[in-house]
Amino acid sequence: MLNNLYNHADNPDKSLRSNTLDKKSVQSSEFSKIGKYLRMAFIKLLLPLSVIAADNDFFNTALAQNSTNQTSLQGNMNARAASNQCSDETGNPIGEKLNKAMTDFVSWMREKGYDESIIAQYIQWWSIGSVKDRSIIKNFLEVKKKPENNLKQDNTVYVYDLIPLDPGTTYLSLDQNTCNTCQPTEKWPGWCDERSPQPADYVFVENHFRHTFGVEFDFVYYPMEISYTDVFGKPDCQPRVYKKSNKDTPRCKFKIDPRLLDQFPPHSIVHFAITSFPTEAGPAQIYNHSVSNGNVALVTRTPESFLTIVTYTHEWGHTLGLRHPFVDVKDINKRIFVQLDGIMSNTYARNTKLIDPTDPLERYILEPKNGYLDEPSFVNEYNKHFDTLSNVDQQ
Repeated sequence: MLNNLYNHADNPDKSLRSNTLDKKSVQSSEFSKIGKYLRMAFIKLLLPLSVIAADNDFFNTALAQNSTNQTSLQGNMNARAASNQCSDETGNPIGEKLNKAMTDFVSWMREKGYDESIIAQYIQWWSIGSVKDRSIIKNFLEVKKKPENNLKQDNTVYVYDLIPLDPGTTYLSLDQNTCNTCQPTEKWPGWCDERSPQPADYVFVENHFRHTFGVEFDFVYYPMEISYTDVFGKPDCQPRVYKKSNKDTPRCKFKIDPRLLDQFPPHSIVHFAITSFPTEAGPAQIYNHSVSNGNVALVTRTPESFLTIVTYTHEWGHTLGLRHPFVDVKDINKRIFVQLDGIMSNTYARNTKLIDPTDPLERYILEPKNGYLDEPSFVNEYNKHFDTLSNVDQQ
């Protein structure tokens, strides 16, 4: 059964089960694309090289431009960097000089119109942050050298919805006929219409991706009915005590064979539709975590909540080569984020009132050859909401 599932991903014209495939939402012509990898055009930076002098005046001016809401971050950063910081004769920090990759990024932000307080934050992380801070930024900038991971102005994403055939299971699919609807939230005004909530289906996620990434998306939805126990084996089920009710509620977790994700096309989304599994103690909640193997995103949640839909953009971001932008500082027992409001911190920290945006560094390295479709409105909105940033000191 496991091999059949893998073979199906290699050759999507073949149904896993001939009598269970629902093709109503998939055009036959689209199937021929599934076996083909997304080809990304090589990006040439057309930006003029702006060489920024890495002297004291430059760093001091840039850091002084940082907005007042970053005071607590400045304190943490200074404390961490105090041991490896150099000073000039006035006692002001000189810090780490900007290399060419970082200089290009700073020049790009200025060309796009980002506020100087935002630009100064990245300079601060680089110049007086810790070695780990700079390492995180360097890892992101390395992705810029891999054009196969860059976005296009029009992107096709294949969504495989794994529907359980196991007796006694329940599920929530991403099909357009789902009864699951989005949940309005004050955090993101306008994200979900309170008067008429939209179905939380794959089209809802598709529209969310358009907003987050600023480019076009075409989601090709492909429901696959499978036996979870045949494919993944019997789940590990354990009791869980909820403090409020003081009741033992069982929950189950499937062991995911990493070969499964390897067999799906790059940048696909695989959705675990199963929500409960029968046990002797009653229906058990499925608690598999959403993951990515760096090639395909496996999402175990439905997208009705602002807390769950960000899992889709976050895990899909991993398929583009993006990593987590935080460091755990043991001395102060705190997680420090080397990122503003972006998709790679959206499942770990509170952010601005912007609806699941990419942060400047993410946007820079993923920029399509012909640019984004939401310029310059995106940058204007990001500048406007920067003063509501709350993720920098969380956890």
